Amino acid sequence: MFMIRKATKNDVAMIYQAHVSSIRELCSNAYTPSQIHAWTESITPDRYVQGIESYECYVSEDVKGQISGLLIFNKELGEVYALYIAPWAVQKGLGRCLLGLAESMVRNRGLKTISLKSTLNAVSFYEHIGFECTGESIHELQNGETLPCMQMIKKLLNAK
Repeated sequence: MFMIRKATKNDVAMIYQAHVSSIRELCSNAYTPSQIHAWTESITPDRYVQGIESYECYVSEDVKGQISGLLIFNKELGEVYALYIAPWAVQKGLGRCLLGLAESMVRNRGLKTISLKSTLNAVSFYEHIGFECTGESIHELQNGETLPCMQMIKKLLNAK
């Protein structure tokens, strides 16, 4: 069981742990060790504080209070900036649930689509829940390294 709630600054350390674990364990089949290293080294706790203060930022928390998922999105633009599930929490519907929250909030803003930049390992997950690839993309890390990604979009039904 888990609950979804707004992230707070007190969550930053656990968000960091879940995020880095997700990258190291779930993305290693799609990216090289040097890309994974550059990626995880580019992440700082300040980025989560910025996400909490500037965007919609939600976490999933299990019954023991451990954070197992992260969602950061801009409901005004209909863009998802981060969706990460910790390795110990995959295949439990958590990603679908977090993304459903974003879709609902974006839909309520009257937008007809939601978009994101997917890691290569997550493309099939997004396709399974209705997203379509619109092209290749590059994610530039703060340290200058780049990661190949896929730009994806989903049409939202019943948008206001």
